[in-house]
Amino acid sequence: MDSIREVPARLARRCTSLSSWKLPKPTSTLAPAHVWSNADMDPVPPEKQTWDAWTWMGYWASDAINIGTWQAASSILAVGLSWRDAIAVVFVGTTCIAVPMVLNGAVGARLHVPFSVAVRAGFGYYLAYYCIVSRAVLAASWLGIQSVSGSQCVTIMLAAIWPSYRDIANTLPTSAGIDTKGMLSYCLFWLIQIPLLLVPPRKLKWLFVAKMIVAPITAFAMLGWERLLPRIAPGSGGRAAAFFAAAAWFIVQVGSNVTANCISAANDLTVLMPRYVNIRRGCIITAVAGGWVFVPWKILASAGSFLSFMGGYAVFLGPIAGVLVSDYWLVRRQKVDVPGMYDPDGRYRYWYGINWRALVTLLACSVPNLPGLAASISPASVSISEGAQNLYSFNWMFGFTAAVFAYWGMSLVFPPWETFVGAPILGVAEAAEAGERDSEAGVTEAKGDVAMGKLAEGPAEKTRAADEV
Repeated sequence: MDSIREVPARLARRCTSLSSWKLPKPTSTLAPAHVWSNADMDPVPPEKQTWDAWTWMGYWASDAINIGTWQAASSILAVGLSWRDAIAVVFVGTTCIAVPMVLNGAVGARLHVPFSVAVRAGFGYYLAYYCIVSRAVLAASWLGIQSVSGSQCVTIMLAAIWPSYRDIANTLPTSAGIDTKGMLSYCLFWLIQIPLLLVPPRKLKWLFVAKMIVAPITAFAMLGWERLLPRIAPGSGGRAAAFFAAAAWFIVQVGSNVTANCISAANDLTVLMPRYVNIRRGCIITAVAGGWVFVPWKILASAGSFLSFMGGYAVFLGPIAGVLVSDYWLVRRQKVDVPGMYDPDGRYRYWYGINWRALVTLLACSVPNLPGLAASISPASVSISEGAQNLYSFNWMFGFTAAVFAYWGMSLVFPPWETFVGAPILGVAEAAEAGERDSEAGVTEAKGDVAMGKLAEGPAEKTRAADEV
């Protein structure tokens, strides 16, 4: 009874005091004692690494088949290209995106740390916040967009059961960008997915198995839908087919929102505000911000605005992905210090927490596309040259490719010696072992190399030699 009586007082404190939302400070396995960290920011422990190869295959296979992919193709058709052009564009675009996805995804798979922590190695402890905020906004936006698409599935399912659902009178103005029926379906989808957004991904293997089964089957079945629709639509058989197809896409949309959007943004918010946000709170904030604050139904109100939104973000995301790939695979050759990523005064501090090489790369590879971005948002008031228009037409590819080589080149000319390690350091135990190994065996080798005037074969080895001497 006492705990029940305390509920009003606790609610009053939550509504009037920010400090009441502060999380208990956990003991992080890697962050220094003076840094406010969060258990959800730590590397995933082995006992929680429950996904196997089949889970990953199911996740990526089903995630590639979602309403967003079809929506991108329909937007291409809406601007005047043929269905053959749409297939080619989606195929080439997906293939190009697969390269950085695999290269950057391998970082998390090997180090078991979230993107919002791993990004500090290349950008610096504080410049990494630019990347974190950029991804958080994108993930929250996509959660809203996928929710709008999922709400269409709800409309189809309810109309299949109760056909009169389609006849709900609209009471919203045209400026709302959505009608009453669509808003009702959207609310239902958002409410249904909330409990699943709060379930840890390691416990949702069953959802991705279901996605792997229903998504491809439904996608191929819909290829013949247009031909069969005139025959089966009037009867109950047509409504049943519509219901099950919509239910399959509903599962796909919820699964995509859980991992591809909600967990990503929640991880970012955890790093941005570790005192107040953990993964669970981050998921709730993302669901509210992406689902309502960003008014995603307005983004999807027209094909032009949707393509402008996606194209505009690619201007900034391409260089970020390029720096990540270049830093981990070319500059460091997969040799990073994971504990150092948690220390603002540690190995990846650079210059006041900013790696100027990454900053210069971001500016150099993003600024050339800003005129094209401005013209795409306001074509009536912004006039640019044909060359700027052509460059903007492949803005992400330009930003990514240019960033890979620009960052690599600057790191070769101006190597960040203080950030290199001779071997990957994955945790506290590895850090201690690496320190003992370097102190016992590495010093003699490094001094010998310097005395003979020779350099090791990679920047990491050169750094270890210089540091140990």
